[in-house]
Amino acid sequence: MSDRKSILNEIKNAEDCIQAFYFKIETIENNLKQNYLDNEERQKLEDELEDIRIFLSKSEKDLKILRKENRKSFAFSAILIFIVFLLYGTYIMIFGNSNK
Repeated sequence: MSDRKSILNEIKNAEDCIQAFYFKIETIENNLKQNYLDNEERQKLEDELEDIRIFLSKSEKDLKILRKENRKSFAFSAILIFIVFLLYGTYIMIFGNSNK
């Protein structure tokens, strides 16, 4: 159960990070649209924008992997619950109600 919580926390952290990256990209793009930037400042912002896009791509891939892992954990839990109910139902059908 603690693995599931940590996966959920990692997913939440990755989503927050991605959201922050998108906000930063939007801010930088707005700054780049301004005409009063000199070439050095513009190049610095473009380099930063490229770095953020690389990190964003990596974070989105990590998030996809985490979601896949979360689906596996959920599927395992669902199968386990199904097996328990199946065994319980089989037990009740075979042995019935012993209070008679």
